[in-house]
Amino acid sequence: MDSDRLNKWLTLGANLGVLVGIIFLAVELRQNNENLATEVRATHFFSITDTWGMVAENPELAAAISKDFEKEELSSAENSQLQAYWVRVFLALQWGFREMPEEEFRRGLGFQQQAFLGASTHPPTWQFAEPLLDPEFVVFMNENVFLSE
Repeated sequence: MDSDRLNKWLTLGANLGVLVGIIFLAVELRQNNENLATEVRATHFFSITDTWGMVAENPELAAAISKDFEKEELSSAENSQLQAYWVRVFLALQWGFREMPEEEFRRGLGFQQQAFLGASTHPPTWQFAEPLLDPEFVVFMNENVFLSE
């Protein structure tokens, strides 16, 4: 009888240990998910600041962007520079599209609409980049940002 009672207590203790382990695992998974979401936001933030930093640290690029928005004639070098800049922006946006919650991703799209309407190099660069980008991202951007069919 004593060994039967001891086995019941040991089984109860083992089951409680398993339950505590499952609870601990759930807490750890939640913390890990929160940390991953924070890392995604940080990566996106640094991508955006790096892109703006390119403009801030490169007066020639800043001048080319200004000329583009003012509809002034651009040299072929300026066109190439702006095309490379916009492709970088598109690739950063594509990363955000894939990795961020849609609501967070959508918050930064107003700039893209303004750029598309204001910069003469933006639409042709988008057309150039479309085949290089994820088709799902292209459809999303065309329907929600560039409003094309």
